[in-house]
Amino acid sequence: MQRILGLPANPEQLRLNLQNLLNRTNSDDLRMASKIYHSQLSLHPDFLPVLQKSLGVDVEPANFTHKQEVADSVNQWAARSTKGLINEIISPIDIRDSEHVILLNAIVLDAKWKEPFWPFTIEKVFHFTNGDHIVGMMFMDGYFSYGEFDGLKALELPYEDHTDLSMVLILPTTV
Repeated sequence: MQRILGLPANPEQLRLNLQNLLNRTNSDDLRMASKIYHSQLSLHPDFLPVLQKSLGVDVEPANFTHKQEVADSVNQWAARSTKGLINEIISPIDIRDSEHVILLNAIVLDAKWKEPFWPFTIEKVFHFTNGDHIVGMMFMDGYFSYGEFDGLKALELPYEDHTDLSMVLILPTTV
């Protein structure tokens, strides 16, 4: 996976690359936020400052038996982090008493695709784990970076205004 994603072999270089990316991102058009809710998580004392300062990750203790409080806190974090685009990502029934950690990451990018999707959708069958459903599918034409690797397929969709940013979709070849 490291080779496929083009990540550096040196963990310190990866951390520096992530820190540089985070320093560039929190602007009006691109924001990233991460948070860890935990119950009695014991982090190495040297690791917490790396999470908070270098990677911008908030860490907050939570009592997962108080499901409504945790769900409210998570959803408030999501709403703040996404400027109201995502207001609810979890409900109390999603939280188990045995939960120890909830890892959250939000990315908000206000950008257009280099190759825009067609302005209409086409009804097609979408395969869910609980059965097939008819949904409106989006389409586009263009030339894209695509690869098939051992166990996965990958597609890169570049953004118009950010020549160095793109979305990379990675799907397993079997489910």
